Amino acid sequence: MAFLAGVDAGKTSLLLLTLNATVGDGPVAVADLDVGQPELCPPTTFALAEVRSPSYRLSSANAVNIYPYGYSTPAYHPPRFALLVRRHLGHLPERGRVLMNLDGWVDGEQAALLKAEMVRALRPTDVVAIDAELPGELREACEEVGAEVHRVERPPTVHRRDREERRLARSMLYASALRGASIRTEPASGVTFYPPDSDNPIQDPERYLLETVRELDARSLELGLELPEGFGTEPDLGSAGIGLLSYLTDQGDALVGLALLLGFSRERNSVRLLTNRQGPIRHLRLGTVALRYRPAIEEVGTVKSLLPPL
Repeated sequence: MAFLAGVDAGKTSLLLLTLNATVGDGPVAVADLDVGQPELCPPTTFALAEVRSPSYRLSSANAVNIYPYGYSTPAYHPPRFALLVRRHLGHLPERGRVLMNLDGWVDGEQAALLKAEMVRALRPTDVVAIDAELPGELREACEEVGAEVHRVERPPTVHRRDREERRLARSMLYASALRGASIRTEPASGVTFYPPDSDNPIQDPERYLLETVRELDARSLELGLELPEGFGTEPDLGSAGIGLLSYLTDQGDALVGLALLLGFSRERNSVRLLTNRQGPIRHLRLGTVALRYRPAIEEVGTVKSLLPPL
């Protein structure tokens, strides 16, 4: 069963209600695909959990696997999101008892096309649309896979958060995922760096980070940043207490930990990371979101130069 709705429309509450009503009959798989405001994983990632008992909060379930997407909304790169969902969760129709929390991007043709792709990839038996219409392409996808559509109204008691409230909520999730983090310096040659939108390694990760540094320097007034003198000339975010959200992964691209990429030292051929990961670091997928880490973890914003062209 897939739950479809806009932002703050009650998807998670209805999914949790359905989960608690059905989990007594056996384990239920829950796929959290709401990369902007997830419950099972940090923002910009998606996850799969197996739930065996009722719960008051979906966030209390332990994710079996978490996968990096790298963007705060599927709207930034719909084809990449669709590819990753097919790659990592395409087996879900074989599991039978599955609840899917789709993301809140529902307006416009591109959003409808992506949701149709999700339906075809995940093949839900039912689609619950909360205060949302199903455009032609999405309706056709539901008919193709035999999904029954249930339309329900948005609960009047659900609080509709503004953009700042959602930013602060994401900041809290990032802080939770990075709790206990410390700065590590690693040989840059021992780490393979990947962009968010490709499985091919980045040939010049220093230049990738320098683009981020230069954009934040140019947008400092807009973002309310106080930057040190000389900022913007070196691939170093850490001097300003900022890092680029990145993802430590295994060879199958499953998440093993979060990190903030702080900077590179050309002289020492090293990379500085803020992370709570204790094991070796071999694969680092870079993201598109900048975070402050001093005095506390806080989302700065999306680095626009790292987004794919429209």
